[in-house]
Amino acid sequence: MDSGMKCALLAGLPNQTLDLMSTLSTLTSYEAQTVLFHEGEPATVFYIVMRGAVDVEANGFGSRTVLQNLGRGDVLGWSWLFEPYAWQFDAR
Repeated sequence: MDSGMKCALLAGLPNQTLDLMSTLSTLTSYEAQTVLFHEGEPATVFYIVMRGAVDVEANGFGSRTVLQNLGRGDVLGWSWLFEPYAWQFDAR
């Protein structure tokens, strides 16, 4: 992981834990406007934004509403932790 990146979720974790997390992580990149997940789909992962931005969106009445914009160091995808383990919003 990028040691210069600030992420509240990882702050203060021992190096041994960070090393383990690194072995279980996948570095992935996406083109702009790629939908990462849709509301209602199974939530099985979480993301730490390392570069760029992600919009958390709600869809209703045929239009998208951006609820939150996440950037470097932010965590996306808490739904994987809580029943019913499904995405509550869309992410792009």
